[in-house]
Amino acid sequence: MTNIQSLRKVDFLQSLPGDALENLGSHCTVHELEKETVLFQDGEEGSSMYIILSGELIVSKDGIEIARRYKGDYIGEMSLVGAKPRSATVKSTMPTVENLFELMSMIDAAKRASEKPVVAVIPYFGFARQDRKDKPRVAIGSKMVAMMLETAGADRVM
Repeated sequence: MTNIQSLRKVDFLQSLPGDALENLGSHCTVHELEKETVLFQDGEEGSSMYIILSGELIVSKDGIEIARRYKGDYIGEMSLVGAKPRSATVKSTMPTVENLFELMSMIDAAKRASEKPVVAVIPYFGFARQDRKDKPRVAIGSKMVAMMLETAGADRVM
C-alpha cells in the first residue's frame, strides 16, 4: 500500500484534493516497530501523526491501558492541533496479523498430526473490535477470523 492510499483511509484527510495528498504522502516515511517498542511517551513534544499499516498499538496513561489501535487507525494527531505535548504513551505489541497466520499454521499442523479435536485458545482476540457488525454484538472481523480458524481445522475457538 502506498503512502497516498494509506492517507486516503484517514477520515479527516479524505476531503483533501489529490495533489495535496500527494504532497503530504511525499513527506511520509514507514516505521517498523519491534514488539514492546515505545513510539512516543506522555508529555513529549509531538510533531508527527502515525497511520497504523499493520499490527497493534497500546495507548496508556500513567501506566494504565486506555485504548488499543489497529491497522487503519491513526494516532498522534492531537499533538498537531494546538501544539500540545503528547497526552499518552503509545507502544507496540506483537503484530496481530503475524500471530493469526502463526496460529492458523499451528492448527493445520495439529490437525494433520492427530485425529483429536483442536481447540484454539485466544486470550485476547484482537480482531473482535466492535466497529462493524453483521448482527447485534457480533463484529465482522471476529466472525471472519473465526471462519478462517475453522477452515484451518480448529474444532472450537475460545
